[in-house]
Amino acid sequence: MWYLLLGGRWLGLLLGLLALITVVVFAIGYRERLNQIIEYHNGYKRFLYLLTNAVNPSSEKLSERYIRNLAQRLGIKIYKLSAYGKGYRLVIENLPASKVIPFLAGLEKAGKVERFEMTDNTGEGNFYTTVVVSITY
Repeated sequence: MWYLLLGGRWLGLLLGLLALITVVVFAIGYRERLNQIIEYHNGYKRFLYLLTNAVNPSSEKLSERYIRNLAQRLGIKIYKLSAYGKGYRLVIENLPASKVIPFLAGLEKAGKVERFEMTDNTGEGNFYTTVVVSITY
């Protein structure tokens, strides 16, 4: 029995020193982890601040003229364009799948797409599309 060889006095000092080393190691690790958590939290708060104070960089204003110019530039024929609430409602009979993303991106630059419905009953990738876009301030 090794603890009898060391004697009670040495055993107490050895266990006390071991406990002290353990506490110091855990305290250093705790402080580093706490600083890391605080850094992540501050980064998250900064992200939320920037997100809530973001300004729409678009200089374009949503109007019937803007929508028609966008459609003409992409080679899209608008079947029906009408005022709808605080924005516009568009109906496009044959919208090719390759032009969906550029068309939506152009609409999002000037307004907010509230509703977007696409139906392809032919299977050819030409969609009957209804879009509702509202004006953002």
